[in-house]
Amino acid sequence: MNPDESQGAQKPQRRLDSQKKAALVFSREVLLPSRSQFSQYEDEVSARVRSLSDHAAFLASGFGIPMTNFELNPLDAKQLGDGLSPGWKAVAQACLVLTRQPERITLERREGRWALFFTRDRAPLDSASAPRSAVPLKDAPLDVRERFLQRSEDFFRAYLALCEDRLGRMKTAILQADRTLALLAAIEGV
Repeated sequence: MNPDESQGAQKPQRRLDSQKKAALVFSREVLLPSRSQFSQYEDEVSARVRSLSDHAAFLASGFGIPMTNFELNPLDAKQLGDGLSPGWKAVAQACLVLTRQPERITLERREGRWALFFTRDRAPLDSASAPRSAVPLKDAPLDVRERFLQRSEDFFRAYLALCEDRLGRMKTAILQADRTLALLAAIEGV
Protein backbone atom coordinates (compact mmCIF):
# COMPACT_ATOMS: atom_id res chain seq x y z
CA MET A 1 0.00 0.00 0.00
CA ASN A 2 1.28 3.42 -0.87
CA PRO A 3 1.93 5.76 2.13
CA ASP A 4 0.14 8.59 0.31
CA GLU A 5 -3.00 6.46 0.00
CA SER A 6 -3.05 5.60 3.71
CA GLN A 7 -2.63 9.26 4.68
CA GLY A 8 -5.36 10.30 2.24
CA ALA A 9 -7.78 7.83 3.81
CA GLN A 10 -7.14 9.21 7.29
CA LYS A 11 -7.60 12.90 6.45
CA PRO A 12 -11.27 12.68 5.46
CA GLN A 13 -11.98 10.71 8.65
CA ARG A 14 -10.49 13.51 10.80
CA ARG A 15 -12.49 16.10 8.91
CA LEU A 16 -15.76 14.17 9.51
CA ASP A 17 -15.02 13.86 13.24
CA SER A 18 -14.43 17.61 13.56
CA GLN A 19 -17.58 18.35 11.53
CA LYS A 20 -19.68 16.14 13.83
CA LYS A 21 -18.44 17.92 16.95
CA ALA A 22 -19.07 21.35 15.49
CA ALA A 23 -22.60 20.39 14.42
CA LEU A 24 -23.62 19.68 18.07
CA VAL A 25 -22.69 23.11 19.42
CA PHE A 26 -25.68 25.37 20.16
CA SER A 27 -25.86 28.59 22.10
CA ARG A 28 -27.62 28.39 25.48
CA GLU A 29 -30.26 30.92 24.39
CA VAL A 30 -31.41 28.60 21.61
CA LEU A 31 -31.73 25.58 23.88
CA LEU A 32 -33.19 27.30 26.93
CA PRO A 33 -35.06 30.47 26.01
CA SER A 34 -35.37 32.89 28.91
CA ARG A 35 -38.70 32.84 30.70
CA SER A 36 -40.84 35.89 31.19
CA GLN A 37 -41.17 37.47 34.61
CA PHE A 38 -44.85 36.52 34.55
CA SER A 39 -43.96 32.82 34.16
CA GLN A 40 -41.40 33.03 36.93
CA TYR A 41 -43.88 34.67 39.32
CA GLU A 42 -46.59 32.20 38.38
CA ASP A 43 -44.23 29.37 39.34
CA GLU A 44 -43.50 31.12 42.64
CA VAL A 45 -47.22 31.49 43.37
CA SER A 46 -47.72 27.78 42.63
CA ALA A 47 -44.80 26.82 44.87
CA ARG A 48 -46.17 28.87 47.78
CA VAL A 49 -49.64 27.38 47.37
CA ARG A 50 -48.21 23.85 47.38
CA SER A 51 -46.16 24.61 50.48
CA LEU A 52 -49.11 26.12 52.35
CA SER A 53 -51.32 23.22 51.30
CA ASP A 54 -48.75 20.77 52.68
CA HIS A 55 -48.66 22.67 55.99
CA ALA A 56 -52.46 22.73 56.13
CA ALA A 57 -52.62 18.97 55.46
CA PHE A 58 -50.10 18.36 58.25
CA LEU A 59 -52.11 20.44 60.73
CA ALA A 60 -55.41 18.87 59.71
CA SER A 61 -54.07 15.34 59.98
CA GLY A 62 -52.96 16.15 63.53
CA PHE A 63 -56.12 17.96 64.65
CA GLY A 64 -58.58 15.96 62.52
CA ILE A 65 -60.76 19.04 62.07
CA PRO A 66 -61.95 20.29 58.66
CA MET A 67 -62.56 23.95 57.85
CA THR A 68 -65.23 24.75 55.30
CA ASN A 69 -66.26 28.36 55.91
CA PHE A 70 -63.32 30.60 54.92
CA GLU A 71 -64.67 33.10 52.38
CA LEU A 72 -62.18 34.21 49.77
CA ASN A 73 -64.44 37.01 48.52
CA PRO A 74 -66.29 38.36 51.56
CA LEU A 75 -68.63 41.29 51.07
CA ASP A 76 -66.76 44.55 51.41
CA ALA A 77 -68.44 47.39 53.30
CA LYS A 78 -67.23 49.78 50.57
CA GLN A 79 -69.34 47.88 48.04
CA LEU A 80 -72.50 48.50 50.02
CA GLY A 81 -73.11 52.03 48.77
CA ASP A 82 -71.64 54.55 51.17
CA GLY A 83 -73.71 57.69 51.21
CA LEU A 84 -76.99 55.86 50.66
CA SER A 85 -79.85 56.02 53.08
CA PRO A 86 -80.14 52.98 55.38
CA GLY A 87 -83.06 51.63 53.31
CA TRP A 88 -81.21 51.87 49.99
CA LYS A 89 -78.09 50.49 51.63
CA ALA A 90 -80.07 47.40 52.67
CA VAL A 91 -81.35 47.03 49.09
CA ALA A 92 -77.79 47.33 47.73
CA GLN A 93 -76.57 44.73 50.22
CA ALA A 94 -79.36 42.33 49.29
CA CYS A 95 -78.55 42.73 45.57
CA LEU A 96 -74.87 42.01 46.20
CA VAL A 97 -75.64 38.94 48.29
CA LEU A 98 -78.06 37.55 45.70
CA THR A 99 -75.86 38.15 42.64
CA ARG A 100 -72.40 37.33 43.98
CA GLN A 101 -70.77 33.93 43.50
CA PRO A 102 -69.43 32.99 46.94
CA GLU A 103 -65.87 31.63 46.85
CA ARG A 104 -64.44 29.60 49.71
CA ILE A 105 -61.21 27.91 50.63
CA THR A 106 -61.78 24.68 52.50
CA LEU A 107 -59.48 22.28 54.29
CA GLU A 108 -61.01 18.85 53.84
CA ARG A 109 -60.19 15.20 53.76
CA ARG A 110 -61.04 13.67 50.39
CA GLU A 111 -60.10 10.20 49.26
CA GLY A 112 -58.13 9.72 52.46
CA ARG A 113 -55.96 12.86 52.07
CA TRP A 114 -56.19 16.30 53.63
CA ALA A 115 -55.80 19.23 51.25
CA LEU A 116 -56.90 22.78 50.52
CA PHE A 117 -59.78 23.13 48.03
CA PHE A 118 -61.28 26.07 46.20
CA THR A 119 -65.08 26.11 45.99
CA ARG A 120 -67.17 28.52 43.95
CA ASP A 121 -70.93 28.42 44.46
CA ARG A 122 -73.60 29.60 42.07
CA ALA A 123 -75.01 33.04 42.77
CA PRO A 124 -78.53 32.65 44.22
CA LEU A 125 -80.19 34.73 41.47
CA ASP A 126 -77.87 33.82 38.61
CA SER A 127 -79.09 30.64 36.94
CA ALA A 128 -76.69 31.26 34.03
CA SER A 129 -73.56 30.98 36.18
CA ALA A 130 -71.73 27.69 36.47
CA PRO A 131 -72.97 25.24 39.10
CA ARG A 132 -70.97 24.70 42.30
CA SER A 133 -67.44 23.60 41.58
CA ALA A 134 -64.63 22.47 43.85
CA VAL A 135 -61.04 21.85 42.80
CA PRO A 136 -57.79 21.38 44.70
CA LEU A 137 -56.44 24.87 45.40
CA LYS A 138 -53.20 24.02 43.57
CA ASP A 139 -55.30 23.54 40.39
CA ALA A 140 -57.41 26.70 40.83
CA PRO A 141 -57.02 29.66 38.46
CA LEU A 142 -54.01 31.88 39.05
CA ASP A 143 -56.05 34.84 40.33
CA VAL A 144 -57.66 32.60 42.96
CA ARG A 145 -54.28 31.30 44.13
CA GLU A 146 -52.95 34.88 44.33
CA ARG A 147 -55.94 36.02 46.40
CA PHE A 148 -55.46 33.05 48.74
CA LEU A 149 -51.80 33.91 49.24
CA GLN A 150 -52.80 37.48 50.12
CA ARG A 151 -55.18 36.13 52.77
CA SER A 152 -53.24 33.01 53.79
CA GLU A 153 -52.33 34.32 57.25
CA ASP A 154 -56.02 35.05 57.92
CA PHE A 155 -56.88 31.51 56.83
CA PHE A 156 -54.36 29.82 59.12
CA ARG A 157 -55.23 32.06 62.08
CA ALA A 158 -58.92 31.25 61.59
CA TYR A 159 -58.15 27.53 61.31
CA LEU A 160 -56.04 27.47 64.46
CA ALA A 161 -58.74 29.42 66.34
CA LEU A 162 -61.36 26.93 65.10
CA CYS A 163 -59.26 24.00 66.33
CA GLU A 164 -58.62 25.64 69.69
CA ASP A 165 -62.33 26.33 70.16
CA ARG A 166 -63.50 22.90 69.00
CA LEU A 167 -60.94 20.93 70.99
CA GLY A 168 -61.49 23.16 74.03
CA ARG A 169 -65.24 22.52 73.98
CA MET A 170 -64.63 18.78 73.69
CA LYS A 171 -62.18 18.84 76.60
CA THR A 172 -64.66 20.82 78.72
CA ALA A 173 -67.42 18.34 77.87
CA ILE A 174 -65.21 15.40 78.86
CA LEU A 175 -64.30 17.05 82.19
CA GLN A 176 -67.99 17.72 82.91
CA ALA A 177 -68.84 14.11 82.08
CA ASP A 178 -66.07 12.92 84.44
CA ARG A 179 -67.55 15.06 87.25
CA THR A 180 -70.99 13.62 86.53
CA LEU A 181 -69.63 10.08 86.55
CA ALA A 182 -67.83 10.73 89.85
CA LEU A 183 -71.08 12.10 91.35
CA LEU A 184 -73.02 9.04 90.17
CA ALA A 185 -70.32 6.69 91.50
CA ALA A 186 -70.56 8.39 94.91
CA ILE A 187 -74.35 7.99 94.92
CA GLU A 188 -74.17 4.32 94.01
CA GLY A 189 -71.53 3.73 96.66
CA VAL A 190 -73.85 5.01 99.45
